Amino acid sequence: MFRFVCPNLLSVKSNETSCCFLTETTPQENATFVVCNSTGVMYEHKLSGKITSYTISSQYAVCGIGNEETKKFAIETISLSTGKADLLPVSSATWCLSGNGRDFVFVDYYWNPYHIDIETNKVTAFPPICAEHYNNNPIAFYPTSVNTFLVQVDKKDA
Repeated sequence: MFRFVCPNLLSVKSNETSCCFLTETTPQENATFVVCNSTGVMYEHKLSGKITSYTISSQYAVCGIGNEETKKFAIETISLSTGKADLLPVSSATWCLSGNGRDFVFVDYYWNPYHIDIETNKVTAFPPICAEHYNNNPIAFYPTSVNTFLVQVDKKDA
């Protein structure tokens, strides 16, 4: 019998044709990342660490994992077409994962935004946001195409 991992990650992410969610069998075990479509479970993948965030795009289901104590973080991906799982080490925790196709964005612990291309395994920091007029913390962001992103930030009070 499965139960959900933790209340703050208790959600189902969807790309309109597939969805993903997390389950666990005991509190001591790492979560299982489950990918489904209208016909049922497509893939189940036992994660290799604690979850920071997860999402699904048209091509990949992606889960950020890590451990603040050991300072080891990674992104685990599952190709929706093949079921192949990959692990990409990253330098910081991956919070607020969002994506489109093979392009994903996330923020680290300090809300610095990053882009990752899953197929090239390249992680790139966003250029700094104009601090003169805006708070540097993105509120929401989403990749719209290769190297093009929509970023929402708070305007500073005048």
